[in-house]
Amino acid sequence: MKVNHIKQLFVALSLLLSAGTATAAQWKLAKTNLNAAGSKDTLTLEVSGNSFSFSSFQVDFTLSEGILLDGTPILGELAVDHALTWSTQDDGSFRCVVYSPKNTVMKAPEGTVLRIPVVLAASFEGGTFTAKNGLLSNKASNGQSVTDLSGATLTVHKELKHLVVNVSGLEQVANPAIAAGLSYTTIPEGKTLTIGYFTDEDCTKPATDADRKKEGILYVKLSYAGDTDYAKFEEIYVMSLTSKIAIDASKITKPLAAKIKAGQLLSTSLLSGGSVTDKDGYTIAGTFVWTNGNAVMPAGKQSCSVIFYPDNSSYYNTAEVFVEVEVTPTYLVTAVAMTGGSVNVLGKTEDDVYVKGQEISLVALPLPNYKFDSWSVTGASETLPANDSIPVKADNNKTYTANFSPIMHTVLIETAGNGSLSVKAEDAEIASGASLRQGTILQIVATPDVNSQLKELTINGDSLKGNKVTLTGDLTVKAEFGKKAGALTLLGDCLKCVLAIVIVRIIYGGSMSSILPLLTLYAALGCILGHNFPISMEFRGGKGIAASVGMIIAFDWRIFLVCAMIFFALFFTTHYVSLCSLSAYAAAFILVLVFGQMGKYGMDQPHTIELYIVMAVLTGMAFYRHRANIGRLIHGTEGKVFLSSKNKK
Repeated sequence: MKVNHIKQLFVALSLLLSAGTATAAQWKLAKTNLNAAGSKDTLTLEVSGNSFSFSSFQVDFTLSEGILLDGTPILGELAVDHALTWSTQDDGSFRCVVYSPKNTVMKAPEGTVLRIPVVLAASFEGGTFTAKNGLLSNKASNGQSVTDLSGATLTVHKELKHLVVNVSGLEQVANPAIAAGLSYTTIPEGKTLTIGYFTDEDCTKPATDADRKKEGILYVKLSYAGDTDYAKFEEIYVMSLTSKIAIDASKITKPLAAKIKAGQLLSTSLLSGGSVTDKDGYTIAGTFVWTNGNAVMPAGKQSCSVIFYPDNSSYYNTAEVFVEVEVTPTYLVTAVAMTGGSVNVLGKTEDDVYVKGQEISLVALPLPNYKFDSWSVTGASETLPANDSIPVKADNNKTYTANFSPIMHTVLIETAGNGSLSVKAEDAEIASGASLRQGTILQIVATPDVNSQLKELTINGDSLKGNKVTLTGDLTVKAEFGKKAGALTLLGDCLKCVLAIVIVRIIYGGSMSSILPLLTLYAALGCILGHNFPISMEFRGGKGIAASVGMIIAFDWRIFLVCAMIFFALFFTTHYVSLCSLSAYAAAFILVLVFGQMGKYGMDQPHTIELYIVMAVLTGMAFYRHRANIGRLIHGTEGKVFLSSKNKK
């Protein structure tokens, strides 16, 4: 279990135990009307109706389908010196625990506590947000619960569509018998507009029927109040009534309109071809222009007004025809990545909008030490390939998600002979068979038992250089221990302390005889420290038992005799060398205390106490160096030592 998860558990437990029964506090979302579908937004969680001063809190929140968490929740403005941990629960909710290592109180009892970044699927139309299991706690471990926020309704911002209005009759021949009138069509059909005729460009002076029967200029205002789907429309058009020669519609060959995408302006469609002739068959030079080129076009085939402007405008009137333009449907297709990688979109547009049937490619790019797992999609029902690179088509508004996971490897730990092998990852001891993420740095320490030495330390059969290795695949760490050179080696280790103590007695035996026992023990301490933590071996030495035997012999032979009896009595009954050694060491410490209190060392009280401290350090160091052995003794896995192979069972 990771350290931050442990912290979260402790904090959550503290919150649970401290929670009271008051329910005045409640969760609240600052806004429920979110950005448009397919975009990003932030949910702002607040605590309201609260007068309780708190330093930590817990909350579980749930996002509805179509809303994805976009990174890590962020602390709100109330948090001053706080830490946040979060995790995914079995029911799909997210648990956030916020606490202060210094028990710092929040800035205020009410306000913003969390900001939750989210991504809205392209198909998202609405959903709910739930916050539950809310707990507030102060630095005195007093607390209260928070009323659940059950199913807060979330909506998305809706962009109103724009009407497409096609106007005809802006150029007409004046008829004294019939009042001229402007004609229009709307897309979609069935939208009724208000129409008004005026003689001034400010549209303040209504035109009479007489004004509409004679040559001149009229101003026509078209307006639409708007509704839940379409925005307000208002436009002023200039109508010209002249006595120019009208162009016969039957003499017009319509131009062709280029295909465009939904959402583009009508003027984006280029007109080509087309011609106009007079009654005698002569071509009338001129230009075809979209009547309402600024119209935003919806998908489908649309019939739109085109005006023919003759070059000889003083002789010919303008003419209107309707040209069909094909508007291709478009869809919003986005790609996102979960933790551990990113997505590259080949053929990507700036706004992620593509024409119907357009094919793009998605490439999942895992981060170092991560691997691609699978694709998932919202907004459509598709069976997606398992490849990290897939083609997709724009046939609906949808979001593709690339899922990644860390690359894991198995670590096996093996030993041969008498000794222990410690393998740590992030300062935590691991067991053989553990599965760890690729890139993890392993710290490896092999410690031989008494009368043993490290023969070889290997990684997958190759000798290890140093004490660290980076995990790049399944590996086996093996330490092979063998017996030491024998009695000669033990004698050498033992004589280290004997020689050090003898030298101290020779040098200080006359001048400092009153504290000579203390000086000899200090000499032994230095010798054993050098044995256990040699600089030449990167501070990885032995356990100091043989050196300690020399120390006890040279320091007080009486203690040595007692310790020897204890050692061999336990050895022949248990055959656990580590147990015998530690028991003898503990007995030596006790005997030093007893003899010291009896005045056997002839020192004053302060120096006698100092002697006890030095002996306690030596004893504690021995137990520390045998910590792995102690663990195996507890679990019954410590190896036994026999004087002869015939005695092994």
